[in-house]
Amino acid sequence: MRILIPHSVFLPLALLAGAVASGQPPNIVLVLSDDQGWNDVGFNGGEFYETPHLDRLAREGIVFSNAYSGGPNCAPTRASLISGMYVPRHRIYTPGGKSKVDPRRMKLWVPVQDRYLVRAHAMDPPADPFEVREALEPEVESIAEVLKRGGYATARFGKWQVGPDRQGFDISTSDGKPGTERNHYNDPNVTFELTEVGVEFIRRNRDRPFFLYLSHWDVHAPLVAREGIVAKYEKKLASWTKDRNPYNPTYAAMVEAVDTSVGCIVETLDDLNLAERTLVVCQNRILG
Repeated sequence: MRILIPHSVFLPLALLAGAVASGQPPNIVLVLSDDQGWNDVGFNGGEFYETPHLDRLAREGIVFSNAYSGGPNCAPTRASLISGMYVPRHRIYTPGGKSKVDPRRMKLWVPVQDRYLVRAHAMDPPADPFEVREALEPEVESIAEVLKRGGYATARFGKWQVGPDRQGFDISTSDGKPGTERNHYNDPNVTFELTEVGVEFIRRNRDRPFFLYLSHWDVHAPLVAREGIVAKYEKKLASWTKDRNPYNPTYAAMVEAVDTSVGCIVETLDDLNLAERTLVVCQNRILG
């Protein structure tokens, strides 16, 4: 079963936990792209960006596009995915507990505003402060811990942003090298390298249920991509006449890298005869 979810919802936790409880646990692959626009895929009407593998999943599976978002930016989204909690429960409102803009300009109140205004001496500490956290608490029961009780092998490769605790994953790494947590925003090869270790994890665990959380750094800024793919879209843009959108060839190459990753994962499942008992969930952590 293939599900594409173009929003940062945490529906998969309920779906996957229910599958384990049924007594017939499927393999699970959760692919997350970062800051990708909802229209930057063919199945949502985009034409300039090339996403044949995601479009195939949309044709063969389910597109889920109407739900409450778990969070508007990186850390809240990922914390909701891992924990199954709404943001006010896990209390991770922003990456690092900081706001990118002046909190006094926020239209809606969040606890981050209080922290900012107290530091700026613009208000006294609130009588009943609401704790703003920068990481998931270790006692939070994560999706990996739920699945491990069902006999799953679990791995997270890629962007994390929910703190130092592994939250129950057997393997948890930013780049496929055990024990490493590095920033890969400027690496044009990271999507392909993450895909390679993801494929290896699937092959290594083909005879048991597994949960692969492939959390891509792309397509988050800064925009960097392999030169050959960028050149392809520069050539395409030079003759583009369908609309006047300001397409960026580097961004387009990053979108294609994520799509290629999905294609490699699905191809691996097909080659190993695992497709019919694997739940593939692809999500876009949409900006804004």
